[in-house]
Amino acid sequence: MQKQVLATSTASPASAVSNKSIANRFTTRRGSAVLSSIALTIAMLSGCSDSSDNRSDNSGSEPERVPVIEPADGQTDVARTSWITLRFSEPLITPSTLAADLDCDSRRQEISTDWVGNDLVVINPKQELPDQATCKLSWEHENTAGDSSFHVAATGAPAVVAYDRDDDSTLAPFPDDVWLMEADDTVSGSKLDLPLPNRNPGTQALYGALLAATQNLDGYSPAAPLVVPVPGPMDSSTLPTTPEQSLDPLATVGLFVAKPGGTALGDRVPFYLLQRDEENTDGSTGHNLVIFPLQLLDPRQHYVLVVTRRALVDVTRPLEPSPFFEAARAGELSNGSAAGQRVEEILQDILPMLEQTSPPIFPDDIALAIRLTIRSEDALPVDALSIRAQLQELPVPSYNITSVEAVSDPDTKVAALVYGTWDVPSFREGSFVARDGAGLPLYTGTVSIPFVLSLPDETIFGPVPVTMYQHGQPGTAEEGLPRTAVGFSEVGHALIGFTDIVNREVITSGDTSALTQEVFQTLLVDNRTPEYLGTLPLAEQLAFIRMISGLGDLDVFPVGAPDGVPDLDVAAPLTYLGISKGSTHGTRLVPYAPEIRAAQLAVAGERLSGVY
Repeated sequence: MQKQVLATSTASPASAVSNKSIANRFTTRRGSAVLSSIALTIAMLSGCSDSSDNRSDNSGSEPERVPVIEPADGQTDVARTSWITLRFSEPLITPSTLAADLDCDSRRQEISTDWVGNDLVVINPKQELPDQATCKLSWEHENTAGDSSFHVAATGAPAVVAYDRDDDSTLAPFPDDVWLMEADDTVSGSKLDLPLPNRNPGTQALYGALLAATQNLDGYSPAAPLVVPVPGPMDSSTLPTTPEQSLDPLATVGLFVAKPGGTALGDRVPFYLLQRDEENTDGSTGHNLVIFPLQLLDPRQHYVLVVTRRALVDVTRPLEPSPFFEAARAGELSNGSAAGQRVEEILQDILPMLEQTSPPIFPDDIALAIRLTIRSEDALPVDALSIRAQLQELPVPSYNITSVEAVSDPDTKVAALVYGTWDVPSFREGSFVARDGAGLPLYTGTVSIPFVLSLPDETIFGPVPVTMYQHGQPGTAEEGLPRTAVGFSEVGHALIGFTDIVNREVITSGDTSALTQEVFQTLLVDNRTPEYLGTLPLAEQLAFIRMISGLGDLDVFPVGAPDGVPDLDVAAPLTYLGISKGSTHGTRLVPYAPEIRAAQLAVAGERLSGVY
């Protein structure tokens, strides 16, 4: 019986090699070395050549250690894509040769055997384990041997991970370097060319406007989640749902750094994985894995996302690659569409790298593998930095108090609500950013808009620190801030905020459909929606921070009888609270606002994602 053997690269002296090790030779995943009968005869004769005791001399060897085997002996309903692991209770000083055989229904299975560290052996069957077979693993390691049997689950309905870049109705899974094209007009030599999904005209108009802002980028966001559609609710016990699990060498989903030069994969990137089930417009339910990297990904760096077939819908339904993915993996799309050829090229690069990981991830282990490149950031901060620099040169925005209301509710520690207006510097021309001859944002004057401020009871003792507040959508500062102020007054903080552009100008009735009716119809045509939804709100928030810094002489408390003591401590660290849409604004504001020392971004759980 042939054994799959794993050994360290350190060669033993010839005199120390046992006769049994002569018969045990290395095998690879794609073929096994079969000893000829002549070699076996030589090995047997050499063992009988004299009267010496040929039993192994274990002097100086490590003490016997029996590993824990998974699947466990007697286990039933084992998924046919499972790996088998032997984990030793203590790390071995020097992992040495381990021989293993795997038989299923008395038929030998080809396997690969790999050490991971000094305490774990991974046995990876080359093919799927046979349906409902009884399998037996036999192994030998130094002076220890053992066996274990388990039963394979039945084969259920296919669980295919949808992936077809010839399907023009969807961009999922996303992101994907299939849309990163060579370009002579960029520093990096590449830029995104995301296709317009084949949907109804209204949806296409929305996609077209948003995609227009991405077409000159040379990669994807360093902070955005990765989305992989799956065929049904997954068995969460087979997924790495915590950051610690995402770094496990045995994790069924992995995000890897591709080393410079694209020759190998480096470290795993920690992530948080969320299963998300949503109702589609046609009434069906969509199932997705949403992967949030727990660190900013590096500009111009390649990453590889792999979803293995060991991730299960249930034990009868391991994830499977799509026909398109299988064809690309097999090199059958060379004469197909441009997208198919591009996917094939990417897989030719990344599949060999995955075989170099520890343990190796071979092509037949994979349900989906995609590469993503992170964009450079050279041009992205230009607008924000230009606006901030101009604000620093302009006078601190002036303000006017219009009313002060005492709060007498004994259940809160809110002492007063202050209403006023402030003169916000504008960088606006219609619904877009005004620009100078160099294309930079252009200051166009000031516009007066309302703000609201809450003061806590502690104001009676002296100036209090300030937290900047940004409401959700739909919403207004006048509606949301008084409710939110209750908690902040408990800790002695003033809360100050204003209503953002979209909610001031468009969503006045609480009906978000008005956003599409009154704004998108004009903005989408010009493909400048991000300016209205992102750049202009950011400019107002940066200006508001300047306005807050000028409130050091505000004295309205006690209400009706100011005491000559300033109400706000503007020298104290400024903090920020963003609720829902306000949190989305906060992700863009905080990097350009060093005045904000801490920020809390609280997001509601709808099917929306905003990434800057």
